[in-house]
Amino acid sequence: CFHQQHLYVFCLLPAFWLLINWTTASGQAAYSPQKDLQGIIGINIEKKISRSFAVSLFSQQSFNQNLAELGTSFIDIGLSYKLNRNITFGADYRFIKHRNLNNFYDNRQLLLADVTYSKGFNKFSFSARIRFQNQYYDQITEENYKPWSAYNRDKLTLRYKLNYYVVPYLSAEIFYPFNNTERNGIDRLRGTAGFFYNFNDHLRSEWYYAISQAFNRKTNNTIYTIGTTWYYRF
Repeated sequence: CFHQQHLYVFCLLPAFWLLINWTTASGQAAYSPQKDLQGIIGINIEKKISRSFAVSLFSQQSFNQNLAELGTSFIDIGLSYKLNRNITFGADYRFIKHRNLNNFYDNRQLLLADVTYSKGFNKFSFSARIRFQNQYYDQITEENYKPWSAYNRDKLTLRYKLNYYVVPYLSAEIFYPFNNTERNGIDRLRGTAGFFYNFNDHLRSEWYYAISQAFNRKTNNTIYTIGTTWYYRF
């Protein structure tokens, strides 16, 4: 039966929808190629295969141009290994459909590996993640050839367990390119504020708002993101 505590999340959701409408209206009033509102929907399914190992299947769709078009869609297969209470290793393969400037979708493939250190103290928990990723593009002709793109992405997250159901968090992430001679140093920063809502030990949802700012690029755009991801664990 529907638990009374689940009403918490439905009290918070209208605030997110108001934020979407307000940001969309502001973006349409002063739209420029350097600013965009993005909406993200994701579903993650995880299965523990032992006390230390788990496999996951993650699908995500991103709508950009002020939520007007599907910009990116991907499916991700991952494997994680929990070394102990604090350290977790992960490796993923991601197949991506990305809308290009000619308004058709090209294929991209991404390999990533990360290690996460997490520590809890009272109702707070802290995690630091180091991620290395390598993205490959379709190589059809020499004319549209693009070299692989490697990045280091480091992320810090601070969570507060309000109760069993609601866990707000703040996070900050940096993007550092490895093999791009035109970009020296960090080329993107992302800050996120959101919360997790646990329905039970198997099902939870995540709701968040993020601001991503580019640096050291030809177009230093700003992306405002409103998103949700739903997680189910066997």
